[in-house]
Amino acid sequence: MASKPGYRTFNFSFVVSADKEKEWDEAFESHGEWMRETHSLIVKPDPTYGMLGTLVDYYISKAPEMNNPLDPNEGTTGNLIYTLNEVYTRPEGTEAHMEAASSWKSFEKFLGLVGESQATMVMHGEVIQSM
Repeated sequence: MASKPGYRTFNFSFVVSADKEKEWDEAFESHGEWMRETHSLIVKPDPTYGMLGTLVDYYISKAPEMNNPLDPNEGTTGNLIYTLNEVYTRPEGTEAHMEAASSWKSFEKFLGLVGESQATMVMHGEVIQSM
């Protein structure tokens, strides 16, 4: 299901040293497993998932950080940028996600990694444009 205006987002971006790539990849692999165990995409509604079943999109991306995002010819910084992106139909979905987070076996380790990164978070962001 596509995102629609009014849906709510939970987004993180992390700028991390490239030498931490393996640790971050492992953390996100664990996160993906946890998401599949605890959340349901709304395309397959299941009332047992409650508000976690209001999830319509989930993805993690990774790319080298550019020295100048407007000119790729200027190369990269040696860091990576990871983004964690979730879209829910209602704000209660993002709230339910945060309440459930402590059940993720790697949650504490992930918090440690976040503390070592340059992190930006959008909580309850509102989708204002979509296709």
